[in-house]
Amino acid sequence: MPEQFFVAAKAWIVRYGRTLVLQDTNGAWDLPGGRIGGAEFGLVTFHEVLKRELLEEIGFDLTRSELLGVSQWTREPRPGETPPIRIFVVHYGVEAPPGFTATLSEEHVAAQWTEEPRALLPPGLIPERPFGD
Repeated sequence: MPEQFFVAAKAWIVRYGRTLVLQDTNGAWDLPGGRIGGAEFGLVTFHEVLKRELLEEIGFDLTRSELLGVSQWTREPRPGETPPIRIFVVHYGVEAPPGFTATLSEEHVAAQWTEEPRALLPPGLIPERPFGD
């Protein structure tokens, strides 16, 4: 099977100095956001992809974001996947409104506001200039 490459938009959603991270159904921690769909490629902006993903994953209606940087991440294969998936990630900073509560989709089992997102996230999900630094 040939190597797989994807482009994703991820959000560093911050409230009161804490960042929202999500736990997927495989137990891995991740940032809200996701891949550009094949039908979207070249037709929508990264901000529009992020807006769609945040609505789907956590019920967040994105209106404003700040481009933070990029990272490259190799996600190890999950059951039934080969080979590893290589992901180019475009990171955005987002301020969460007071009182926002994530409404999780079926893709995630938990959400957590943390002061130390780097302790939970894989190194490839840390942009060159994380939000809040």
